[in-house]
Amino acid sequence: MHTCIIAKKQGAQKGGSNHGIHNAITNNKKIRFEYLRWNLDKKMERRRDKLYEVSPWALTWDDENYYLIGFDAEEDKIKHYRVDKMRDIELTDDKREGKEHFKQFDMAAYARMNFGMFGGEEVRVKLHFQNEMVGVLLDRFG
Repeated sequence: MHTCIIAKKQGAQKGGSNHGIHNAITNNKKIRFEYLRWNLDKKMERRRDKLYEVSPWALTWDDENYYLIGFDAEEDKIKHYRVDKMRDIELTDDKREGKEHFKQFDMAAYARMNFGMFGGEEVRVKLHFQNEMVGVLLDRFG
């Protein structure tokens, strides 16, 4: 368990490569990449040893971050990835999958359900969370 007192949100760091993702979408190709997360020392590390492989379908912007919206064939579902946490993006020779999942896809509805678009009065809070959630807190609050 880790405790963190949050005073204010810090500016987001930008990174990642939208260009490679756009190329994959344009050329109807899957991509492969490392996906990173924060550790308790506030350092970025690989989320898992295995590379991620997804079919990219869209890029969206929310709360000062780009997100890739893609199809994960292994789990047969639509997922999103923060672009600045993607490293070593490479196009594969494989064609994208998941077209049927995106036929009725509503980006606005997906964003409302999955991204933090909330308003309200600012308050100071003290959070207690499991160590593996440190990345979520650092991403959101700095």
